[in-house]
Amino acid sequence: MTPVEQLLKDDVGLPSPPAIAVRILELVKRHRSSFQELGDIIQSDPALAGRILRLANSGFYALPRKIASINTENQKVCEPANKTVEMP
Repeated sequence: MTPVEQLLKDDVGLPSPPAIAVRILELVKRHRSSFQELGDIIQSDPALAGRILRLANSGFYALPRKIASINTENQKVCEPANKTVEMP
């Protein structure tokens, strides 16, 4: 079992630091931000990355294949989430 599969299997209850949320909001507000930058911020918080991967691999999005990494697949993970979550 890969480390990502193990992380997705285990229910890790680590809270995301508020600094991560602030960094993501600042990035989203910029007009010239990239999915790569967003992926880098998300990967800096293992708990947040695990929750996003768990959601992306759930039946909610019904993607044709399993998402194993934020950085390599962040556009596929983030595009549906952007349609689901509205930022102020």
